[in-house]
Amino acid sequence: MRHVQRRVLVFLAGAITIAACVVAQPVRDAKPEWRVADMPTAVQQYMDAFNAHDPEAVGKTLAADVSWMSISGDKMSVDGTGRDAVVTWLRGYFKSFPDVRTLVIAKPALLEGTDFAAGRFFALREAPSWTGKDGKPRTQCSWAMFELSDDGLIQRVWYHATEKPR
Repeated sequence: MRHVQRRVLVFLAGAITIAACVVAQPVRDAKPEWRVADMPTAVQQYMDAFNAHDPEAVGKTLAADVSWMSISGDKMSVDGTGRDAVVTWLRGYFKSFPDVRTLVIAKPALLEGTDFAAGRFFALREAPSWTGKDGKPRTQCSWAMFELSDDGLIQRVWYHATEKPR
């Protein structure tokens, strides 16, 4: 039964990401009747705190019982559960990757007069970059789905498989 539940969760997370991104289009192609969705406050603060390498500030954007998950194909793994665990992990991560930065490269587009992005879920395409142990620059990108709690904090995050930018 647990295997079936995991497959259902993976399917739902993928379906939500696809549904949120169906209206996404690059800003350069945006038509006047479309606008790019604003990031929810907690997601913007998370990105800012990540780029500042401030785990404690990241923690302030997270619900106490946050779940951080990765999706690859039909498998999903839980990378971290709980604000304290994520903050602790980030401290080590920033030491291992002292120059890592991330850039949001795509957000949903919204038809003027609608605000679907104001809901519980928000998807974006993210591209972190860093210097590898060999001294060479590295970058990757993936889609992320953020679920917000009733008080606007990040409750769950699903990161889809990474890929190299083209």
